[in-house]
Amino acid sequence: MSISNTSVRKVAKRLNQKHAKLHSWRLVAGDYQSPIIKAGTLNRIANTDGEWLPCDEEILIVLGLMKPRKPKPAPRVIPELEKRVRKQIATMAKQTRVDLGLRK
Repeated sequence: MSISNTSVRKVAKRLNQKHAKLHSWRLVAGDYQSPIIKAGTLNRIANTDGEWLPCDEEILIVLGLMKPRKPKPAPRVIPELEKRVRKQIATMAKQTRVDLGLRK
């Protein structure tokens, strides 16, 4: 999943604005209500204007740069279609047995 440069720059700008208001990276990190986000990580993202990003997906999700991954749902099988396919398979299996002489 790719992250757009614009959103990264916006996050870096927002971090710099919060830092200018609070004067401490620890206080900025405390705003995120997550023990995953460390002050040094936010400092590095903001000072590089978003050029550097952590590899940890959880941090990127908390910062709003990525969406959490969800498992794909199982494909829906239509009951009527499933019955028809099973019946066709059973008919072919029966015909194969007759052709091989296993059943009359």
